[in-house]
Amino acid sequence: MEKRNTMLSVRHFLLVVVVFLMACTTPILERARHHTYAPPTSAEGQACIQKCGESKQACERVCDPAANGCKESARQQARQDYLAYVSDQKSAGQLVMRDEDSFYNDKGCVKDKSCNCEQEYRACYKLCGGTVSSSLR
Repeated sequence: MEKRNTMLSVRHFLLVVVVFLMACTTPILERARHHTYAPPTSAEGQACIQKCGESKQACERVCDPAANGCKESARQQARQDYLAYVSDQKSAGQLVMRDEDSFYNDKGCVKDKSCNCEQEYRACYKLCGGTVSSSLR
């Protein structure tokens, strides 16, 4: 009986690991997806899709500058850190072994996570009567 419980525990653990790993790969699969759009035939549907496109462009204009401003701040911080490093090295009689790029860190600069411009566009497209097909590339 104990051996059976152990086997069930192992199976349960493996199931949890597999589900976790699948969840980890979902964003990779989403980026590898290719979407094909088929517009509606009605004039109203096509006008609706035009508005979806305009909304997507507005969304991207809002989201992208936030990431770009962050990167510019990261570049300015790298410059300050580099100049301080050079000053410290020279004061200590040491060689300057690093360049400014080695201080640049933009890992925290990502698009606003609430911005799902492409996803919202696909939903809008479908609401207008169009179809969106997805396939992995």
